[in-house]
Amino acid sequence: MGSNLEIPPAGSEQNWGAFRGWLNKLWTAVTQSIGSNAAVYNNVTSSRVAGTTYTNTAGKILFVSVNGSATSTVLSATVSSTGVAVGVGGVTFAVPVGATYSVAVSGGTILSWFELF
Repeated sequence: MGSNLEIPPAGSEQNWGAFRGWLNKLWTAVTQSIGSNAAVYNNVTSSRVAGTTYTNTAGKILFVSVNGSATSTVLSATVSSTGVAVGVGGVTFAVPVGATYSVAVSGGTILSWFELF
C-alpha cells in the first residue's frame, strides 16, 4: 500500500483539502484491501469482551461495528494504542492488517460486535 494515512489537522479550508485527500487515500486503501473478495459481516459478539485487546490477523483491513446496550452507552475504540473513535450508542472503525484493537465501554454493556472481513 505505502500510502501515508495520517489524519491531517482540522481547522482551516487548506486543512479541509488535505482531509479530502486523506479520505481519497483511505478509500483507495480500503478498496485495494478488499479487492474482489466478497467481505461479510460476522457476528463475533460471543467471542469479544470490552477492554480486551485483539489483533487483526485476517490478512486485510478489518471493519468493526460495536453497539451498546443503551443509547447512552459510550464506546471508545482504540487501534494500535491510539484512540480512533468514540460513539454514544455505537462505534464503527477500521483496523489495518496486523494492528491491535479494543473497545472500552462506559454506561452500559456491549449488545453486538460485528467485524467485516
